[in-house]
Amino acid sequence: LGILHTNWYDEMQNKAFRISTLYNRKVSSKHTLRAGLIYNNLNYSYFAEQAEADWTLSPVLNSDGSTMLFQGYLQGKYKFTEKVLMTAGLHYAYFHQSRDHSLEPRLGLQIELPKRQKLSFGFGHHSKNENLPVYFVEQQGDDGSLFMPNLDLKMIRSTHYVAGYDLMFGKDMHLKLETYYQGINKLPVPINPEHVWIPSFGGVNPEDTLSNSGRGRNYGLELTLQKFFTEGYYFLATASIFDSKYKPADGQWRNTKYNSNYIFNLVGGKEIRWGKNKMLEFSSRLLWYGGKRLVAIDLEESRAQGETVADWDELFSSKARDYFRIDLGLRLHFYKKRAEHIISLDIQNLTNRLNIWNKYYNPETGSIEDYHMAGIIPILNFRVEF
Repeated sequence: LGILHTNWYDEMQNKAFRISTLYNRKVSSKHTLRAGLIYNNLNYSYFAEQAEADWTLSPVLNSDGSTMLFQGYLQGKYKFTEKVLMTAGLHYAYFHQSRDHSLEPRLGLQIELPKRQKLSFGFGHHSKNENLPVYFVEQQGDDGSLFMPNLDLKMIRSTHYVAGYDLMFGKDMHLKLETYYQGINKLPVPINPEHVWIPSFGGVNPEDTLSNSGRGRNYGLELTLQKFFTEGYYFLATASIFDSKYKPADGQWRNTKYNSNYIFNLVGGKEIRWGKNKMLEFSSRLLWYGGKRLVAIDLEESRAQGETVADWDELFSSKARDYFRIDLGLRLHFYKKRAEHIISLDIQNLTNRLNIWNKYYNPETGSIEDYHMAGIIPILNFRVEF
């Protein structure tokens, strides 16, 4: 018989108090000025224990207190002509936990073209602090004392470039094309080059000491085609092609957890009047995106230990097969004098495709197998609205 052990226990609590103020003034018919201040008081109470090799629990988090994030900004909009609009601003951020501050210029330009077309360009610097528990992870020194190696982590910095094209055509159609690049620096990564898991993926290894030496980059192309609801129907199609990489302490560009490379969505609906007081509504959604990035499994070591053993050297180097799902919704509306009766049938994953959530080692077969998500899910509902 196996014995159940606790390998992790935590109690995490966050509270925040926020004050913001905004000043807006129309200086002239062409010029608008906006300024503001935002104060965030962040209170926290964290306790977490992790099991050692002998299954005894050792604390990795035990902190109570508060810190502060202060932001200020100044923004101006100026119309050079009726068709050219520029937005320029300056943003300031100060994170008290690490005594870190950042001054961030931002700029946007919008140009209207003939035949309901529009071009837009944007540039800006941005900063963001890590999730608070990351700062308070505890480690034990050689003399047995506890210390927090990540207390002074700086904010993550990023630089954004965006260019877009908009077109309105027909009575109710909208096309938008946008391309972007995001360069990231001061990304917290483990100082040990053999460790490549970063807090941005969720959680942190308590044994890791972090530094702001990592980098990241995201770039891609997004397309949106929308028909607004007219003549009883609508649809929205979106496509996104992108690449997401980061560079930890080993100096190699690696796939991030989120680098599925492409996402496609198609949503639509149709309403059909049925007599004087009835309506039939159809809606559907198609979702297709590149497979989820996976942590590789060391098959030999898994067989030796009889359980799943991750190969951290191959973190997110492989993907599951593509995710694909079709949802279908049918709704019948009955309009009464005092209420509306609605009978609906929603079918999620209409084709019963077994998409992959993860992979694991099966000791009974001695092989790596897929852990599937849910198949088809029908939901029947009746509702009365007064």
